[in-house]
Amino acid sequence: MLGEGTYEKGKEIAQKNNWTKPGQEGALNYKMQFVVDEIPVISYNNEVQKDRQGNVMTVVRKDGRNIKKLKPYPLYFANLNADIDNSSEYKCFSMLSKPFTMRIQSLHSDLLEYIKKTVGLGVFFQYTNFGTRQSKGFGSFYIDEKDDLYKDIEDLKYRFSVDIRNENKKWLDLFNTIDLFYKSLRSGINICWGWGDKFRMNSAIYQYAKENNYDWDKTLIKDYFFRGIEPKQENKFLFKDLLGLSSDESWMSYRTSITKEHSEKNDDKKIKRFQSPIIIKPILRGEYFDVFVDSMKNAKELFSQYCNEEFNIEAKNTKKKPLSLTTLPEFDIDDFLKFALLENDIGNLTDNRNHEIFLKLRDIYNEIKREHEEE
Repeated sequence: MLGEGTYEKGKEIAQKNNWTKPGQEGALNYKMQFVVDEIPVISYNNEVQKDRQGNVMTVVRKDGRNIKKLKPYPLYFANLNADIDNSSEYKCFSMLSKPFTMRIQSLHSDLLEYIKKTVGLGVFFQYTNFGTRQSKGFGSFYIDEKDDLYKDIEDLKYRFSVDIRNENKKWLDLFNTIDLFYKSLRSGINICWGWGDKFRMNSAIYQYAKENNYDWDKTLIKDYFFRGIEPKQENKFLFKDLLGLSSDESWMSYRTSITKEHSEKNDDKKIKRFQSPIIIKPILRGEYFDVFVDSMKNAKELFSQYCNEEFNIEAKNTKKKPLSLTTLPEFDIDDFLKFALLENDIGNLTDNRNHEIFLKLRDIYNEIKREHEEE
C-alpha cells in the first residue's frame, strides 16, 4: 500500500523514512497485537467419513499410521492427511462472538500516523485476511462499526450475500457458497452423484479465453496427451492458472495426474506457487454474510512476474514428452472480473439451467450486478 501496489516503490519510501526493521529492508518496523478477553468457540471443520454401515473409515498414511479418513472441507485441504485426534496436527476453526482489540505499536510515531491517516486501517483490512487460505475468505476480520477508525467497504468492487440462519451449518454454508462461486470463475464445475444426478458448468475464464479467441488450455492438454493432437503454434497459453497455479492435478477420468513446472533453470527464480490474484472478504452482518470480491492490491505486480513464463506439463504414466505452454504475455485481472461478473451471461456456461447449483450461482451473479448498478 505504501508503494500503491508496487513492492519496490513501497520499500524505497519506507527506507527513506527510516521505517524498516534493522536487517529486514522490506519489513515495516511495527508490531500488531490482538487482545481477546473471551474463550473462542473451537469447531472441527472436517467430518469423519463413514461407510454404509455407519462405521468410521480409516486410511494408512505414508508414515504407516492408521488415521480416521476425513471429508474435505470446502476450499480447505490442510487437514486431509492430519490425525483428527491429535490436536498438534489438526487445525480447527476458532470463532469469537464479540469485538476484540487490535493494537499497533511502533517506535516510529510518524509511521503510526501514516498508517492511521494516509493508508487507513479500513483499507488494510479490506485487502488482508490472516492464516491459511487467505484469498478464499478464511481469517477474515474487519473494524467494528462502533470504532472511530471504521469505514464502509468501498474499495472492493463486487459483493453478494450468504444467508446463515441455519446456525448449525453457517460456516459450511458460507464456504460452500464461496467454493461454488470460485469454481465458477476458475476451474468450472463437474459433479456426478449417484442416481444419475449430474451438473457440468464451464468457468468464466474459459468463456473469457473463448471470447478473446484463445484455445482453452485444458483442451490443449487433453488433445496432446490423450488424443494425439499437436497444439497449434499460436494460442498456446495457460489460462486457468492465471487465477492461481495448480502445479499438481488429479485427472481421475484419465487415471493420471498432471504436473506443471516452471522451465526456469535457476531454482531461486523458479515459480513454484502463484497465489490467487483475487481477494474474497466475508463480513458478518447479523443473519447473513456480505462477501466482497475484487483483485488483490498487488495484482499488477504479481502478473508482471508471472505473465509470459514457460511451463512444462507432464501427464503421469504416459510416454509423451512434456508439453510446453506459456502464460499470457499480459493479463488484466480487473478486465477479466468486469467481464465475468458484469458482462458475461453465466447461462452460456452450462446446458442445465434448472439445476439447483446453477440457480444458486445465477442468484449470486444477479446480486453482484444489481449491487454494482445501484452503486
